[in-house]
Amino acid sequence: MILTVVEKKGYVHAGEHLHLSHSAIHRQIRLIEEELGEKVFVRSGRTVRLTETGKLLVDLAMRVKNEVDAVLRQIKDVDQLASGQLRIGTGTTTLLFFLPPVLEAFRRRHPGLEMQIVTGTADGLIEEIQAGNLDLGLVSEPREGFTKEKNLRYERLYSEEFVLAVSRKHPLAKRKQIQWAELRDVPIITFPRTARIRRLIDAHFTKARVMPRIAMELENEEAIEKMIEITLGAGFIAKRRTLKSKLHSLQVGDAPIVQNIAAVMNDSYTPRSVGEFMSLCRDQAATHR
Repeated sequence: MILTVVEKKGYVHAGEHLHLSHSAIHRQIRLIEEELGEKVFVRSGRTVRLTETGKLLVDLAMRVKNEVDAVLRQIKDVDQLASGQLRIGTGTTTLLFFLPPVLEAFRRRHPGLEMQIVTGTADGLIEEIQAGNLDLGLVSEPREGFTKEKNLRYERLYSEEFVLAVSRKHPLAKRKQIQWAELRDVPIITFPRTARIRRLIDAHFTKARVMPRIAMELENEEAIEKMIEITLGAGFIAKRRTLKSKLHSLQVGDAPIVQNIAAVMNDSYTPRSVGEFMSLCRDQAATHR
């Protein structure tokens, strides 16, 4: 109930989700508060927010939920590969240029297992794994490396090189390399600030003491590629994507821009489906150059 109130931001919507009256949920939480002698929620306008005590309880509730989910997965594991479900989160470049052979091989081996795939930012997908909504994520590593987060395990799979892409009609289309300082007045089409590749690229600009001229911030590489094609600016996209496009690519600076891609999963228990999928990912990573 506590987790649902937090997710739905109030008793009424939590009640609708749980098919209970909001007064019944309120009564149960009030009993907890009386036992603890502390408030769990306080009202904030039409919603509620957690107190410090409430945050401790939510942390405990999430750990209990994850442990229960892990036990249930173990119980169901025997039949899982025949009729279970595998939920995967990733970015669009990984989905298009790394995963297809893995997905094809996995489907061939386990035709009865349902696969669900969602795309999103690395931070958002990791939150979904922590919440138990995803079994596995293939995400970009942060520039500073992974910090040790609760209930998570990481495994680096491969590296993706990013380049500056321009239309073949762009003034830079005759060049193979460019320095960061030369991009000062070039309109840049890029990812949102929440994207890890954006933070990596911004760090290169900062190191070169260049303030980029951001023309557009778009959610995915497909959109960035389309805007580059019609000569609205230059953009940083995966090198392997440019090889399959009509774009021209340049290396920026004296060293390539490299983004590591890693698998992220819950460390409390690894279902057989995740283990087998990871085995295929490792095989694909060995040839993905």
